[in-house]
Amino acid sequence: MLKSIHNLISGVFTNPYAALTALAFLLGSGCNNNLNLLAPYKDITVVYGLLDQNDTTHYIRINKAFEGSGNAYTMAQQYDSINYPIGTLSVVLQDFDIYGDPPVSIPLKTTMGIPVSSGIFSSPNQVEYYTKAALNPNDTYKLVITNVNTGKVITGSTTLLSDLAPSVGISNAFPLSWVNEYPTKITWTTTPNGAIYQMTLRFFYTEKNGSNSVQHNIDWVFPPENNPSSINQAGQTLYYTYSGTGFLQFLKSSLQPAGAGVTRVADSIEMRFSTGSQDFQTYSNLTQPSLGVNQSKPSFTDLNNGIGIFSSRHTQVFNKVLSSTDMDSVTTDALTSNLGFLP
Repeated sequence: MLKSIHNLISGVFTNPYAALTALAFLLGSGCNNNLNLLAPYKDITVVYGLLDQNDTTHYIRINKAFEGSGNAYTMAQQYDSINYPIGTLSVVLQDFDIYGDPPVSIPLKTTMGIPVSSGIFSSPNQVEYYTKAALNPNDTYKLVITNVNTGKVITGSTTLLSDLAPSVGISNAFPLSWVNEYPTKITWTTTPNGAIYQMTLRFFYTEKNGSNSVQHNIDWVFPPENNPSSINQAGQTLYYTYSGTGFLQFLKSSLQPAGAGVTRVADSIEMRFSTGSQDFQTYSNLTQPSLGVNQSKPSFTDLNNGIGIFSSRHTQVFNKVLSSTDMDSVTTDALTSNLGFLP
């Protein structure tokens, strides 16, 4: 059980809904040693929403926790065990500006266009609530979910996170070099209310086989870094280091040797910085599996009358220049020479 949950909730920045689905499963699976006599049905709404003003579409995931006398894995495969029927919920974002004006209501639409991969939970259909409204990074957003059948109301609110200030090595003007075997330092300063940060280097390349050409990308994900300030004060300096050898080892471990007739061409690299709020950091920490004897953890939610999280994260993307010297190293180095990259 613990391994299944760990697989679901690892990589919080890259898989934002994993912790939600794990939580819904935990509530119904009885992963404890206590005798659980089934009580009368109680509607427990599970919410997962992280707003980012850089997103063109904003999604809110809303499920219900389930409990029953049968096998939890079997129940999880039933669509109506974890999903509210479309039309049951009214979901609205209220936009509060900094001037104290009356809030602007943004009704969310529903979609089933994002399929769920097969696994523990019902698939492929799922209900998502979304809006394409542009969000103002200076405003506060309140989520209001109303069950139109019962009148139950769930609420939560969040501010948004601002851009981090690029320091040496981050902005688009600086090339990303992996020729030097000595560590290169990437530094940045923390932003207001930013509690957790993570860098990902996304490497784009094209694979060619005869007349066929397909673009791919792979991610070199660095471990999260926490704001050293207990009150998430802005202006704190954080940094990552990487080396050319480390990047080449990443390519070697991520790609299979090129087959007969296959060549690869490096296209570009994106440096992606993700910032999370204090609630996001707390929630992700508490949903990680415990490795100790005591498996119990305190619960956390920032929602009223529901469980889960409604908060903010923010991702910035910096496009990095690839030099011919960098590509020569990928082509000729012993670690990567069999990957088929052209200079």
